[in-house]
Amino acid sequence: MAGMNAYFISYQKSASSIISSFRGDEPFSVNIKKYFKQHPKHGSRDRKNIADLCFGFLRIGKSADSYTTEDQMLIGFFLTHQQDNGYLEFSKPDWLLKMGEDISEKLNFIISIFPAFNPSLIFPFTAEKSGIINEDEFIHSLLAKPAFFIRIRPNRRKNVLEGLNKAEITYDEISEDCLRIVGSTNIDSVGILNRDYVVQDMSSQKTASSFPFLSKEKIQIWDACAASGGKSIMLYDHFPHAQLYVSDVRTSILEILKERLKQAGIRAANIFQADLEDAYNDHIIKKSIPKQGFDLILADVPCSGSGTWGRNPEGLRFFNERELLVLHKKQLNILKRLVPYLKPGGYLVYITCSIFKVENEKVVEDLLACSGLELVSQQLISGVNEGADSLFTASFTLKP
Repeated sequence: MAGMNAYFISYQKSASSIISSFRGDEPFSVNIKKYFKQHPKHGSRDRKNIADLCFGFLRIGKSADSYTTEDQMLIGFFLTHQQDNGYLEFSKPDWLLKMGEDISEKLNFIISIFPAFNPSLIFPFTAEKSGIINEDEFIHSLLAKPAFFIRIRPNRRKNVLEGLNKAEITYDEISEDCLRIVGSTNIDSVGILNRDYVVQDMSSQKTASSFPFLSKEKIQIWDACAASGGKSIMLYDHFPHAQLYVSDVRTSILEILKERLKQAGIRAANIFQADLEDAYNDHIIKKSIPKQGFDLILADVPCSGSGTWGRNPEGLRFFNERELLVLHKKQLNILKRLVPYLKPGGYLVYITCSIFKVENEKVVEDLLACSGLELVSQQLISGVNEGADSLFTASFTLKP
């Protein structure tokens, strides 16, 4: 036991060091990978245990800020785990009997020990939410480890299912091509990533319901804020005969995207860098796209990411609500810049991974007021009860 105690004391110290130096200026998952690269002495078990403490700390937001970092790590670990890895047995053995209880009971238990703990401050933001979101359910979802989803690509279902069964990997079949992988499982042996399947959140997959029906084979599609290309691949899978144009503002992410499209066996009509907010980029855009414009433009725009904070909990501590108005302006500017490149009768699909109305319905309202677009549909895709993200999507068409 003394040896085990030494391990967990070491994990606590490492986690405290990582937390104290983190400033929220990059995804925490990136930050902690850098730390482990700089400290190669940590083995795989060490990395998992240290990361668990850090993510538990981040997941409880500012709900226990009056307590020490060590106390907050304890609270976070307890609330985000159903089973102990030896940490509570070492530090708080009397908590073990409560570990498997319902999250509401666990929250009440923590309040009985730490009276200043305030669950409502796990998500402390007051901005109006999109759609219908149950506040308690949403907060509870932030304390649960997010699920891992894959999307099976067309004509690859048999191969992927055979690979999963052969590897004895448990999965839930959400739909014909959406699977939830059960447990922390390495699926590298199942098939070829991006060719056979894509790692893609369930709610992200559901945004395809906003894609229009386009009967023509030779159509032009532009994924205008493509990031690493997950939705570019999904667009191709839905419209395999389309000419696909892809852009992003970041050169580094475009290199990742090019590699993913290559792995997926997709040849884009053009991949180019463009800052959609900058009017000086208009000449770059015009020389990079077809003169006749697009039948469909997808704009998965920069946003708060609040719908993904179950996976990226650093936002719970570092996001500043005042940024929402800046983001709203950016989102609206991007959409207004895209409208002239639509064909008459073409479609614009707007997506955020935000649950804030100012980034969602308010953007829709303001865009309709200043463009010739008509709203086809809008919805919040909630992943609260599925271990998935929450995303907003709206579809517009340009009046002929």
